[in-house]
Amino acid sequence: RRLAEEAVLEMEAQLREKGGHGKVYIDDWRQRFGALGVSMRDFLESRPDRFTVIPGQGSAYSVSILAGRGQSTQTSHQPA
Repeated sequence: RRLAEEAVLEMEAQLREKGGHGKVYIDDWRQRFGALGVSMRDFLESRPDRFTVIPGQGSAYSVSILAGRGQSTQTSHQPA
């Protein structure tokens, strides 16, 4: 659980640094968070309490980060 929370906090911090909007990248996801056993997208989808993943074209997707009482901020992610 500690590893999962670390991942959530890093993703949220990246978004907040960008004013709540932007792309989230963790280049070394597999090295740092591989023990979670899922891709970054699968991890985001497994945390509906913190994120909403909105499918885009192909493998692209948007992420809505939950920001308090029902508010959300949308951001997008384009695969590398």
